[in-house]
Amino acid sequence: KADPFSHLGATKTIMLRYALCFWLSTLIWSGAHMVAAQDQTTILSSFYASTNGPSWGEGFSSWNTDAPICGWQGIGCNVDDEVTSISLSEVSSLGPTIPPILGALGTLQVLSLYDTNLTSTIPPELFNNTLLNHLDLSFTSITGPLPFEMTTTSLRYIGLYSTSFSGTLPEWIGSISSLNNIQISYTRLSGTIPDSFWDLNLQEISMYSNNLTGTISPRIGNMKSLQVIFLNSNSFLGTLPSEIGNLTLLDTVNLGDNFLTGTLPSSLGNCTLLKNIYLSAKVGYPGLEGTLPESWGNLKSLSTISLTGHSLTGNIPSSWVGLTSLQSLTLAQNRLTGTISDVIRSLTTLTNLFLNSNLLQGTIPDYFGELPALKGIYLGFNNLNGTLPVSIVRSDRTLDVSYNHLSGTVPASYGDLPALSFGNNNLCPPYPSWCSRPAAAYSCNRQNCTNPTPTTTSPSSSTTNGFNPNTATHTHSPVMSVYVFVL
Repeated sequence: KADPFSHLGATKTIMLRYALCFWLSTLIWSGAHMVAAQDQTTILSSFYASTNGPSWGEGFSSWNTDAPICGWQGIGCNVDDEVTSISLSEVSSLGPTIPPILGALGTLQVLSLYDTNLTSTIPPELFNNTLLNHLDLSFTSITGPLPFEMTTTSLRYIGLYSTSFSGTLPEWIGSISSLNNIQISYTRLSGTIPDSFWDLNLQEISMYSNNLTGTISPRIGNMKSLQVIFLNSNSFLGTLPSEIGNLTLLDTVNLGDNFLTGTLPSSLGNCTLLKNIYLSAKVGYPGLEGTLPESWGNLKSLSTISLTGHSLTGNIPSSWVGLTSLQSLTLAQNRLTGTISDVIRSLTTLTNLFLNSNLLQGTIPDYFGELPALKGIYLGFNNLNGTLPVSIVRSDRTLDVSYNHLSGTVPASYGDLPALSFGNNNLCPPYPSWCSRPAAAYSCNRQNCTNPTPTTTSPSSSTTNGFNPNTATHTHSPVMSVYVFVL
């Protein structure tokens, strides 16, 4: 056939053909865009109906109307008006199910529905979306396991904290190389962690208070980007792998309340950015053995050490004078021996010291009075002797020295302590007048005094400074300001 544009010049012909092609492509794109917009509206309307949309509240009146969907409350779109996020967290009436059709929203990247009334399982179709990178269903009653198959490849964050989620971690989770934060704590998650999981480039693992079993794999040392580990309150067995020392970006590690054995990993001394170590034993379980690692003295940024309930022996290493940022030191319920270490004198940032329930001997150091930040001193259930030092008294300080072998008298200034426990020692009369206060009477009366100090009280009086240690008779006194902790 003859060219319909043959009567035009060559240049005009080319320009006209280009304009016609552009017009046709625009028409086709506009039609496709209109269909896509209609599809998005259908999907979101289905979501609205499945999650009790009419009861969400007044702020969501734009939903399921003729208003552009990108203007609907909680909906985010890109420049092409494609839905990229649904953020409807803390909408308490949103539930009970997530419709499977939501998986067809191919441009969706963020789905945040935490603290809602969802009670169903997670539809497998949701994981067919290859662009989904943020899924947060925390603080809901979502049930069931994660789907056993998926095609999503962009997921960076999974939040299932405090849900009724159950089952095991599927093998596919180790294939999501983009994943960097997993929050599945306070659920019914059980079983072992797949080997492939330890090859992920995670920054944070939070899977505590579950029913996980098995061991902490040495392959954890491959997770070089890891900064936070919360795997506490599970049923992990075995030893702490030395490879954990490869995690040089580590900020916080909490592996406490498990059935771990062996010794404390000295390799943690390589993690010089570490701020918090929580490794307390499961109650009633003998826990870890050995001594406190010298290498931990390298951890200049360390703020917290919690090692309660193990079978640790020896004393605080001299290298720990280097812990210049330490605020809380908890070594309670172990088998530490010797005297209270002079290392503590160097820990000028220390606010709380827990050395109770060990085998420590010797006297209570006067230098406690020199530590400006120290507010809690817990030394009960040891074998300490000597007298109560006046120098440690401060109006904002808590002191527990109960169940030791302390002797002498109780300084009157100890009444200035806001919380004090000193029962079951060998402290003798005369007792301060504040012993008449009900909260203090227990500690004053619970003494094994074998060599009382002579007093000059009147023979006609059976009280000493208003308190009778034999009958615990109380005289009138001000409102009590001493609280006794009996451990």
